[in-house]
Amino acid sequence: MLVAEQLTVTIKKNTLLHDVSLDVLPEQILAIIGRNGAGKSTLLHTLAGQIVPTIGVVSMNGHVMSHWSLSQRATMRAVLSQSTSLTFPFSVIDVVLLGSEVISSITTLEQQELAYYLLAQLNISHLAQRNYATLSGGEKQQVQFARVLAQIWCITSPLQARYLLLDEPTASLDLAHQHAFLTLLQHIAQSQKLGICIILHDINLAAQYAHRVACLVSGKLVTIGKPVDILTSELIQTVFAVEATQVMIHQKAFFMTQAVKHNKP
Repeated sequence: MLVAEQLTVTIKKNTLLHDVSLDVLPEQILAIIGRNGAGKSTLLHTLAGQIVPTIGVVSMNGHVMSHWSLSQRATMRAVLSQSTSLTFPFSVIDVVLLGSEVISSITTLEQQELAYYLLAQLNISHLAQRNYATLSGGEKQQVQFARVLAQIWCITSPLQARYLLLDEPTASLDLAHQHAFLTLLQHIAQSQKLGICIILHDINLAAQYAHRVACLVSGKLVTIGKPVDILTSELIQTVFAVEATQVMIHQKAFFMTQAVKHNKP
């Protein structure tokens, strides 16, 4: 497991996280929700070991994160940030290959085969030889996702859990690609023994695809659990300041939202 215990993160006298404890379980998707500035990205990068908590500890597969070397971390967890800049005129296939360079146990040919396989999984094989800089925002995000997958992909039977940490990966995708992307996440969580932590702004996507949802408010974890248990109209109105009507479809809760109406004086 990837475990956060009583995390507090204070930067320049600003407390961005306060006493947050949760875990990311292998073969499951944990969605992090909350308003802008709630501390979601800070939590994600602290889980990755990129931010050192002021108080508390992060452990991965039974060992404190700081005990793993940087090279070990690179093969066990991968992070996809909100935006990734790339100024060199790399082809798409070259960008994906950057991810698999950390895997010392596979040959150059296997790296190539893995890169093309991941592009096929994302239905973007036709982009393989395109200049990355010429792609749309959504296409770039899918290529970057293939790159981080290549970093932790196991081409044989997975021997230990690995973790994928994704910061708003669906933000630049259209509706069809959002659902295709999250469906693929569910599949690879099981097949690759991945624990996935994903920041989502769309409550309905979290309800449909996540095994568990954690809600942050002002850097504090206010609730965590199965979507059907914690995602309520009351929670959404309290956290997001919108009116929400719950609709049950195939035993999953979905929400129709609108701005809270204020009476004019």
